[in-house]
Amino acid sequence: MARWSNVFVVLPGLLLLLVVVSGEDTSASLAALEADDACPAGAEDCALELRQLRHKQQLAEVNQHEEKKLEHRENETNLEVKKHQETKVQQEHNHETELAKQEMHSNATSRDCNQWTGGTCLLSHCDASRGAVECSLGRCMCRQGFCSGQRGVCYFNVMGALGAWR
Repeated sequence: MARWSNVFVVLPGLLLLLVVVSGEDTSASLAALEADDACPAGAEDCALELRQLRHKQQLAEVNQHEEKKLEHRENETNLEVKKHQETKVQQEHNHETELAKQEMHSNATSRDCNQWTGGTCLLSHCDASRGAVECSLGRCMCRQGFCSGQRGVCYFNVMGALGAWR
């Protein structure tokens, strides 16, 4: 029993000490907070400055959000333009490939062919992109055994060569 009576005597003393110490800390804390306060009590212009500062911060956040949205839209637009350009290039490539196939087929199956490419060589040489050409009387003409296709490029005339061989 003696032990419990000591506890009952010591415990209230400790509680009293705790209350006194915490009371001193509270008043010290309040004093520190008042000294650190941005606006002294009753200062109206200080409150206005804080509202203006808060408003500037909010505007900055809104502007940052709007810039991110604009950047996202620009990225989406750039991707769409790039996809459109790639599609257009692919379509042009497919069209040119089809034209070349048609020219080669028409030259390979025809005994008659047009040798004039449509180019001229009065002032300069025939362009190398026309293939097997030679300048004749100011006109770029396909060499013997070659025919000009729709795009002015010379292709080997298989049927003409077979006909000459027979």
